[in-house]
Amino acid sequence: MNKFIDQYAVNRTDSLARLRSCLIANCIVNAITLFIATPGNTIILISISRTQSLHSPSNALLFSLSLTDFLVGTVTQPLYIISRLYFLVTGEDAPRALLYSFDVTSSLLSGVSFITATLISIDRFLVLFLHLRYHYIVTNNKIIVSIFGSWLLSAIWGYTWTQNLRVFYLLGFISSTTCFSVIVLMYFKIYRVIRRHRKDIHNQTHFQVSKSSTRVNFTSYTRSVLNTFIVCLVLFLCYFPYLCTAAAIELTGNSVTKKMSLEVSGTIIFINSSLNPFVYFWRVREFRSAIKETLKRINRDP
Repeated sequence: MNKFIDQYAVNRTDSLARLRSCLIANCIVNAITLFIATPGNTIILISISRTQSLHSPSNALLFSLSLTDFLVGTVTQPLYIISRLYFLVTGEDAPRALLYSFDVTSSLLSGVSFITATLISIDRFLVLFLHLRYHYIVTNNKIIVSIFGSWLLSAIWGYTWTQNLRVFYLLGFISSTTCFSVIVLMYFKIYRVIRRHRKDIHNQTHFQVSKSSTRVNFTSYTRSVLNTFIVCLVLFLCYFPYLCTAAAIELTGNSVTKKMSLEVSGTIIFINSSLNPFVYFWRVREFRSAIKETLKRINRDP
């Protein structure tokens, strides 16, 4: 019996040591990436707001996505670091108010990011489907209302964390599955039209999106679709490990190993906020020019 107790104590001590090492590494990574996410997304936000040519419904959605990334770097990651350092120093969980603040804000921003990515895919499809009517139907005001709705719904979802965890995870599973399905469907439909268009070009025929004789500029449109697809793909790749780990914990119970996996996958989600500014600069020509101009203005200011 004593040997069994000693072995249990050794295993528990070893598990706790591995968990502490994991938390220390996560805190270091988050401390580094928050100093990338915060200034990077600040420049994106300033560039969009100051550049008149970027004031469009599509860029309003990217502005919302950058705003969530900015808040991840300025709010969520500092809360994560503080709560984990509290545990590392005291060996006890952080105060409930601190944990709730982190859980609610991280849930809120994650929800907004997922819904915004879904709205971006729908927006790209509507450009193709509505054609000339797009600018009359999809307006900045309507996009702003949609963005506000995404923040409201995500805030309600985040609040359920403090009330009922099962409802929280159920709503999270339903909403994430729905968003992912819509994104896949929209880009699949877009891909089919673009592929058909390229086939028609190869056959030297005139492609029309609708019965109207005016056609979409497919070179520019295809580039914009690819850019937004990369943003959505990076978002999904960063969230997928966390969603799988959370589902495994909910179905099979928690353990130290799963807890560590949840911490690491959560940090991968936060890293996404520091990646997006680089994606915008790399892929979107208009953003690249606006960012360069913003940086020049900052350097000229005393």
